[in-house]
Amino acid sequence: MSRTSRVYNSSYYEQHFNFLSDFDVQVFSYEVGINKPDPKIFQALIDRSGVLPSELFYADDNQSCVDAAKSLGISESRVLDKSKANDIK
Repeated sequence: MSRTSRVYNSSYYEQHFNFLSDFDVQVFSYEVGINKPDPKIFQALIDRSGVLPSELFYADDNQSCVDAAKSLGISESRVLDKSKANDIK
C-alpha cells in the first residue's frame, strides 16, 4: 500500500526499486482516491486481497497508519527505525 501520486506510480517503483513483485496485492492511493491513514484504503486492501484481515500484515513508521490498519483487524507493526525495515518477517 502506498500513498503516492500518478507521477510515481507502480511502474516507477517497480523500475527503480524492484520490490512490488514480492507482494500479492498492491493498493495505491492515486488508484483508489484515498490516502492513509483513512481506514477505507485499508479496506480496499482487504477487499482486493480476498483474505481475512488477520491474514494480512502491514508495517509503517506512522502510528496513525498502523492504528488504522489494526482497527480493521490487520496484523501490524510500527517500524521506528527505517534501516531495520528489512528485518520484518
